[in-house]
Amino acid sequence: EKVRWSKLDLPFYPSGVGGGWLLNVLDPNRPVVFIDTDAVRPSSSQTHMTSNESFQGLERTRGRKEGGNIVNDTECAIVKTIVKGFMKSGLDLKSIGVICPY
Repeated sequence: EKVRWSKLDLPFYPSGVGGGWLLNVLDPNRPVVFIDTDAVRPSSSQTHMTSNESFQGLERTRGRKEGGNIVNDTECAIVKTIVKGFMKSGLDLKSIGVICPY
């Protein structure tokens, strides 16, 4: 039961986050969050996004034409933004894990 009702301890949330979509994603009162990345479009560099920017789905293959690796720079940028948001909210980096199913 303890695990069932536990929440993330984010001492600097929401002040450390800013606003926009990231505020909803990091909300410790939301136990699960799914982000649909199919319709997002980047307005600038994909290596760093702010919580108020939009994104563009950008899957590409790297390597051979057949059987190459699928790369999605946009999803990478989103994950990077979320991790930075958790850090700014006060979550210890040791508590963050990223799983990539590709």
